Amino acid sequence: MSAPASSDDILALFSSLLQGDADLVKALKEQGGDIRVLEREWHFSLPSFFSVIQCVYPHFGQLDYSAFRKLLFDSPVNQYLKGAGWQVSLKENHGKADLNIYCLARL
Repeated sequence: MSAPASSDDILALFSSLLQGDADLVKALKEQGGDIRVLEREWHFSLPSFFSVIQCVYPHFGQLDYSAFRKLLFDSPVNQYLKGAGWQVSLKENHGKADLNIYCLARL
């Protein structure tokens, strides 16, 4: 059994996304729903994003959604993204983190 997902895995996930990981990008585009892959930004809800990464990165399958969300919120992903010239912002506020739509875009 592999080690559980960690903050380093969250950072690696976003690094892969920023580098255009073909499998991840394809899975995100195919998911549809509330995930939008636009030319210069990505829109997503946390539950939809989680369902995609579970398929692409099997070690995230060991987490339930609540554990993933806690890991994401506790990780230094925003600092990492800022250093890489990106940011996650709130695109649509629906009153709860699980319902909100987020936007990953260049600064």
